[in-house]
Amino acid sequence: MLKRIVKALAAQGASLFSPTALVIGLLVLALFLRVINISSHSLWYDEAQVVVLSRLPFTTMFWGLLSLDPHPPLHYAQLKLWNLPGEHEVWIRLNSVFWGGLGVLLVFAFAKKHFGWKAAGLAGFLVAISPFHLWYSQEVRMYALSFFAAGALMWVAYNFFFNAVLKRWQKFSLPLLTAAVLGLHSGYFLALAGL
Repeated sequence: MLKRIVKALAAQGASLFSPTALVIGLLVLALFLRVINISSHSLWYDEAQVVVLSRLPFTTMFWGLLSLDPHPPLHYAQLKLWNLPGEHEVWIRLNSVFWGGLGVLLVFAFAKKHFGWKAAGLAGFLVAISPFHLWYSQEVRMYALSFFAAGALMWVAYNFFFNAVLKRWQKFSLPLLTAAVLGLHSGYFLALAGL
């Protein structure tokens, strides 16, 4: 069956190693590795606290964050919106899988733009199979969102500092400010990225 599919693709001029196939294969690998065994362990205390806080009304949630959790509010707010369809444990964990998959794509896109397809494939593959990134892409915490926000901040800052000429600085200043604010509202450690 697989041989027939490969022959049919080759007959149509498509390559299994085309840029599109590489991106799709990388995304499928990343999502598969993040979804497999996603329900193998139950929520631990910090994750349960995130779920409880995200169920509260927005104003109560923000006041609760001030007293119970030292982390910024973006993850809790977007998780509250994510949970509108339902609150099953796997569905809640899929939020981090989503941000982890986007983080892999962001690393791939950044590397492709600046270093070419081969480097992008290697960088995306290494992030996709990274045990730390896999672990944090299954936790109901802000880490996968923070990784994505850090990547977005890196991309925009790189363009701002290396591509912004004096006349074009306005083009990059709003995206840089937006990425920085979103990053800081997902994890305070992103303030260290500017050092």
